[in-house]
Amino acid sequence: MQQALFVLLMVGVLSFIFFQDLKDRAVSWYFFPLLFLFTFLLRLQKIDITSCLLDCGLNMLFVIVQLVMVWGYFSVKSRKFVNITKDYLGIGDILFLLAITPLFSPVVFVLFYVTSLLVIVISIILIRLVKANKNDYIPLAGLQSALLIPIIVVDVFYKSISDLIFIIMS
Repeated sequence: MQQALFVLLMVGVLSFIFFQDLKDRAVSWYFFPLLFLFTFLLRLQKIDITSCLLDCGLNMLFVIVQLVMVWGYFSVKSRKFVNITKDYLGIGDILFLLAITPLFSPVVFVLFYVTSLLVIVISIILIRLVKANKNDYIPLAGLQSALLIPIIVVDVFYKSISDLIFIIMS
């Protein structure tokens, strides 16, 4: 019963993030601590706290390494230190990734991260080919939220999303 409640609350928060990011091109900050809390509590339904904290820490380390690499790339490219949150990546996008760190094992987190970025980039390219839009903004947190909703719902029926992904890949 608790798991279903956490899933419903998470789907609600993810939906708000999706719609708000698409509509306003920004997401209210308080959704991210709520999302972190719900992902943490949902994951605790499946694994022990030590494993959850370890996975969360490894996933946060992955996000930080990615951010440092993006910052380094754009700093070298422009030959000066840049603030990646000014022109390249929204703070909400970073907060979203940090908020979902408890949800997955490190392997599945990286798989979700890479797959969601590929799906979003391909979708944006296709949309821009069909519809001439000069807007460079990509609502990354919102679109990743939308991609996460079906994963969360399917996860209710499995011991862990990791098991499901390994079954699919086998």
